Amino acid sequence: MKTMVTSADRFHLRYHQVNNGDDTLLFIPGLGGTASWDYLPLVADEAYPSVRTLLPDLLGTGYSHKPLDYSYTPTAYAEQLNALLQIEGIGKIHIVAHSIGCLTALMLVQQYQGPIEQLILCEPGPTPFGEELLKTISAKSEAEFAAQGYASFIEHVENTISPIWAGSLRYCLPQYIYRLSKAVLNMDYSALYSSLPMLPARRRTAIYSSQTPPSPSLFDNIIVLENESHFPAYDCPSLLAEALAQAIGFD
Repeated sequence: MKTMVTSADRFHLRYHQVNNGDDTLLFIPGLGGTASWDYLPLVADEAYPSVRTLLPDLLGTGYSHKPLDYSYTPTAYAEQLNALLQIEGIGKIHIVAHSIGCLTALMLVQQYQGPIEQLILCEPGPTPFGEELLKTISAKSEAEFAAQGYASFIEHVENTISPIWAGSLRYCLPQYIYRLSKAVLNMDYSALYSSLPMLPARRRTAIYSSQTPPSPSLFDNIIVLENESHFPAYDCPSLLAEALAQAIGFD
């Protein structure tokens, strides 16, 4: 596992760099995701493209630092990942984001000082169901959520949504979950998605589950997985690996 020290020289972002190749693929997880282990079954799948891959744990999650004095917003994360790409990005750059991580990806494409070969948005969010979750999280004060609400939220996720996601959430800072949820709800994310065709990425691909209605006008390419999960990296990694290989051109 590698470490990048942030510009403040205080916080450490930790990440895996797996596979070798001439091009780079960066994963951006959604709320409570930890790329260092969420995506390992995916990148180990035989269908996964042979591309140099970066799996970062964003600040507040997984193996990375979890400072209390950090904003935990999509804008801050985009700055973090822009710095990572300046260090680790080689060749053609592909960005793959999941759920509300797609908002960070859109901002990252705007910030990155170089060509982006492809932006791949998987289950771009927040979906209506995800928006309700964010509102539930934000209904309490930050102090109340950190003290009591977070444990209840994890229990709810484990019992009704995804035990695997719940496992990842247990290694996240409650304040990160709360602040990112509030930040997303305060964003005009519809306008941000509408700007997608104008972003400096050569190709724009969406990956949806069969239960999610796509937005074809925003993308050059749409791939529909024959699965109803919002978490394809957890529930159908082989299907997602095949989709990524198809999108990147390694199928």
